[in-house]
Amino acid sequence: MIGPERRKISVDERARELGALVVLDGGQGRTPEGKKFAARLVLGTDRVWVLDSDLRVVREFLLARLQTLQAVPAGSDWKLCLAGDQPAAEFLYEGVFAEHLARVAEATIGSRVHRELTVIP
Repeated sequence: MIGPERRKISVDERARELGALVVLDGGQGRTPEGKKFAARLVLGTDRVWVLDSDLRVVREFLLARLQTLQAVPAGSDWKLCLAGDQPAAEFLYEGVFAEHLARVAEATIGSRVHRELTVIP
């Protein structure tokens, strides 16, 4: 006998569970074992979660500990590099909009990392 089909969670529901501010296209990521997956970068107030195609958290980066955040050309493609106090992660963007998607992810995450200093009156 087959059990009832599990309800698949939506990206919006998963983002709400994590307390996300925004969900970004993460291009193609790799698990620590080297397996490729379609990545989503979920930006929260103090961290970035990397989700796989099943919306499971594969990696997590604390924004306060992020040391590298850079979109760079990779041949005809673009990649986004993230590194903190743990091993680095790279996300490959392919196709016509590769540069745009990589730069949007870099700028959006960077906007949380490089917040302006509070002005004390």
